[in-house]
Amino acid sequence: MTKTKLVIVAMLFIAFVTAFNYIGCGGGGSSGSSAPDPWSRTTVDSAGWVGRDTSIVLDSNYKAHISYYDETNTNLKYATNASGSWVITTVDSAGIVGECTSIALDSNNKVHISYYDNTNWNLKYATNVSGFWVITTVDSSGNVGGNNSIAIAPDDKIHISYYDATNGDLRYATNASGSWILVTADSIGSVGWYNSIDVDPSGSFTGYKVCISYYDSTNGDLKYATNASGSSVTSTVDSAGDVGQWSSIVINAAITVYISYFDSTNGNLKYATNVTGSWVTSTIDSAGNVGEYTSIALDSTNRVHISYFDSTNEDLKYATNASVPTWDRTTIDSAGWVGFETSIAIDSANKAHISYFDTTNSDLKYATNSTGALARASSPTPSNVAVNVITTTQLSWALISDATSYDVYFGETGPGGSFIGNQTGTTYNPGPLSYNTTYFWRINSKNAVGTTTGAAWRFTTQP
Repeated sequence: MTKTKLVIVAMLFIAFVTAFNYIGCGGGGSSGSSAPDPWSRTTVDSAGWVGRDTSIVLDSNYKAHISYYDETNTNLKYATNASGSWVITTVDSAGIVGECTSIALDSNNKVHISYYDNTNWNLKYATNVSGFWVITTVDSSGNVGGNNSIAIAPDDKIHISYYDATNGDLRYATNASGSWILVTADSIGSVGWYNSIDVDPSGSFTGYKVCISYYDSTNGDLKYATNASGSSVTSTVDSAGDVGQWSSIVINAAITVYISYFDSTNGNLKYATNVTGSWVTSTIDSAGNVGEYTSIALDSTNRVHISYFDSTNEDLKYATNASVPTWDRTTIDSAGWVGFETSIAIDSANKAHISYFDTTNSDLKYATNSTGALARASSPTPSNVAVNVITTTQLSWALISDATSYDVYFGETGPGGSFIGNQTGTTYNPGPLSYNTTYFWRINSKNAVGTTTGAAWRFTTQP
């Protein structure tokens, strides 16, 4: 065949393929172009082998705060974009420290991190409440803290679940009384690894209720511990095969529990909830070996968001039931071997923020589908859980620069009170209050884009 004939044949073939693609893939005339990718991905830290054991939380302005392990220098590190760009800090460098990190913020956006001291086999805790980092050893009774999780109640008290490797127990620590109290929560068999903790966020209880999910390695079960009834109770949530590794828990104001976890028998991502009053489990993703390193969060409508690792394809994945009853599953990052040790947080626009480890490049990475969210009201006066408040007090909160108005909620019914009205100012006079009475209130910030639901606050007037 001559060169001229070859060119003609090639041109005809290209024209045929183009026409075929236009008719077959376009859905009635579409150009075939893909939709814009809503996710942005950022390398936060690449200074050495960094980013394992990540944990993420958002502040009241929906800026990210991430704790993680620097394996090159065996240090605990912390990164935040609160200033508008990423700032990285070494928090603890005293020995081999910083594995198994977990992070939380208090009502003043101060940072609290629990983590493992591998040199001394201790559970440690770091905070910048005073304006600089203060390090505390919480438990040193054997090999403890190698797996842990931290949560902060609305009264800013700390609650930590962790694993006692010496005894094979689930342990719990809190400073709710003013000093650290250590408790064994479960000691039946080898239990407590892959633990995750959350605290009643409503403020409607005295002594906020704690919920913990964890793995029973003796029986290969997912277990759950709580003091919601007033005393500590443990139960088995799922025993269908070897299940419960990489559990992650979240609870809402009604103390409804949501847990994501790994089904090792089938290599699936699973999910459990007691929203109906009893435990219901379901398989969320079974496409390959998926579901390790799960992390779960709720949005403002109690829809579930889960980040996790796809071991088959070595990708970061994300699942949500925001379009209930359907679960949507998405690959967020597939650039290399990515998605180890994920952690997820949700902002006021119900958008996801995920920290994770990039194994290929040994970096800390961050992904989000958010384009910015309206900040949540902060700096309440009276302060949250204040007591002996005068009966003529006025309520106030910090100005939010991009808010155009605020919905005020106030009353004796918790959590958060009842709707009073909308206003543009940052103070509200509730009028004369009753003595020795607990009041609940909340401020929702608003603008043309949407509404950000505020935290539930409360205070008690003077006797």
